[in-house]
Amino acid sequence: MRLLRPDHEPPGSIQLLNFRWLTALRWVAIVGQTLAIGFVHWWMDVPLPLGSLSLVISLELAVNLLAARRGQTGNTPSEMEIAMFVAGDSLAFTALLYLTGGPSNPFTFFYIVHVAVAALILSPPHAWSLVALSVASYSALFMKSVPLTYAVGNLDVHLYGIWVAYGLGASCIVYFLQRARAEIQEREELLAEQAELRRQGERLNSLATLAAGAAHELSSPLATIAVVSKELEHELSNSGYESALADVTLVRTQVERCRKILMRMAHTAGEAPGEHDDWFELARVIEEAIADLPEKARVHTHFDRKLDRARLKCPKEALNQTLRVLLENALDASTLEVSVEVALEDGAFVIAVADSGMGMDAPVLKRVFEPFFTTKAPGKGMGLGLYLARNVVTGMGGTLALDSKPGAGTRARISLPKERIRLYAPIDDELLAVSGSVDSRR
Repeated sequence: MRLLRPDHEPPGSIQLLNFRWLTALRWVAIVGQTLAIGFVHWWMDVPLPLGSLSLVISLELAVNLLAARRGQTGNTPSEMEIAMFVAGDSLAFTALLYLTGGPSNPFTFFYIVHVAVAALILSPPHAWSLVALSVASYSALFMKSVPLTYAVGNLDVHLYGIWVAYGLGASCIVYFLQRARAEIQEREELLAEQAELRRQGERLNSLATLAAGAAHELSSPLATIAVVSKELEHELSNSGYESALADVTLVRTQVERCRKILMRMAHTAGEAPGEHDDWFELARVIEEAIADLPEKARVHTHFDRKLDRARLKCPKEALNQTLRVLLENALDASTLEVSVEVALEDGAFVIAVADSGMGMDAPVLKRVFEPFFTTKAPGKGMGLGLYLARNVVTGMGGTLALDSKPGAGTRARISLPKERIRLYAPIDDELLAVSGSVDSRR
């Protein structure tokens, strides 16, 4: 139960939690007071006005039943309402002290507990008002109270009572302050985490701006080169210069490749390419993700037979980049074969990328989705790939999880809702050519 008001929770919810916590604490106090009265009256043989004490306890019980019912409504109590209940606790405690020796009662120490609770959960004006009330109530006990008559022989009841009261009161205060300290520490950790997220966001925005600027600045000259090379290709096709025609075709191919690289760079930096979901041949999506990999020969794809003719609803470029990140990480981690498994599992569509590399230990695995966290050598990566990959998969309503152990390789698993798959889409020649290049699991 919270005693403070952390920045990440609405004030009303904290006040309601504090109100319910005070209600629970009041039940403990009522039980404790009842046991203490019975112990002193019957076991220590100190006569007490049980009738009057029972009336005060009954009044506390009725008030707390009202408070419990109030807390169950879910409506947030005002701070004034909470302060009134705490003030009622202090007055009821004063009435018990009045009937049990007044200022000579060793349990007067518990006024400090009421003040400590008020200081923790109430604003300064209300807290100081309750301090004034407790001081005034304590002072009134000096003027008039019902004295106690000790009849326990040589046992100094008062001194033993002070000892018990001190132990209980000190325990309560330490408990409250330790909880407050834990809340303060939690809030400091939250603020530090939020500050780090802001710094990461600023760095990510800077990269996105840089990538978007580069893509914008280079798009015009690349478009010009593409137009000119197309016209030149058309002229050369009629002149018979086959070698020059091949060079121009190569230029056009490289221009298109530069355009795709710019799109990937913008996506890697967090710049959304403005895509929307559409239906694409699943085999083509996987094939395009593998096509530009420098070591694509080491990638082996295995399709569930039911997915040979399937279509996938997705933002294709974003998903391609996500798969490329997973494949590049797997190829970097291992010199052996990297497998891509595409299947239906428990009603979900799954793409799994597995390698047989060194794997990751638990601390690294815990941080692997943090932005700008990377285990690669300087210059080999920005630490954004998995962070953005998970954002893409989450945006599709799915999950991205890594299963890895030191020495046992790593398996990245993308799980998407089955609604994104159509199993029996019409198949065309182009799709046949693509799906013929991957293995099928019979």
